[in-house]
Amino acid sequence: TGKFLSYDTVLSGLTEIDCLNRKVILSPDKKLAVSTADSSCDKINFPWGEVVRIEKIKNVSLPGYYSEWHLGAWLPGDRKVALLFTRIPKLNQVPHWRSIAIYDLSTNKLTPISLSQNPVIIKISYDGRYIFVVGANESKPLKIPSSPLHLYRVDLDKMPFVADLVRLNVSGFDIHPEGGLVVLGKDRVLLIGNINGKELKPVAQWSEASPPKFSPNGDKFLLTKKDPYHGKEGPEGPPITNSVYVFYRKN
Repeated sequence: TGKFLSYDTVLSGLTEIDCLNRKVILSPDKKLAVSTADSSCDKINFPWGEVVRIEKIKNVSLPGYYSEWHLGAWLPGDRKVALLFTRIPKLNQVPHWRSIAIYDLSTNKLTPISLSQNPVIIKISYDGRYIFVVGANESKPLKIPSSPLHLYRVDLDKMPFVADLVRLNVSGFDIHPEGGLVVLGKDRVLLIGNINGKELKPVAQWSEASPPKFSPNGDKFLLTKKDPYHGKEGPEGPPITNSVYVFYRKN
């Protein structure tokens, strides 16, 4: 499981954050975290002194799907989390098909969401109305990594209304509380606009980068990219490094 690091933009230093990994997600207000049942941690100690309690999700299952599931995203304002389940394939069914279900931590109730898209990455808008899904359409079987992945917006207030926002091959994206949207395509296009998808504009050509991430106030976003490697291959060569790049939004 990959680790998360805290990056100090002033000192340009990295600090590993124990117990924060891909099996843990933070609530929008950063006051609580949830994790899979196999996590050995009960709290997250951030380098700046903040401590966040971890609540484990146990004994959750969806009929027709494998028992192992993945954390997706947190619904703002509620003790609800979106989980990703992988279907047990039957004859002539698409393999590796995943579905979204909303888990209520207060009632332990699991509510599946019916979609014709196969979700790979999901995020939830800060008002809790939309689920943004990077995935492939059901009519086009997912063949990682060759299948084109679109960015869809699911309106939870008007189900099953789904908007196909970005039709290029999406590798990552982020949303901001004020409605900003930044998208990184696998064909090296970096776009920025708003969450209705109508004003997305390309701002750069960018390859082999991590998914972009907005700053808290939305005036900039950052991503990391592998540095050019000039060393020789093998254990005696220098380590592969990454650099952090910050993009400032124009008014």
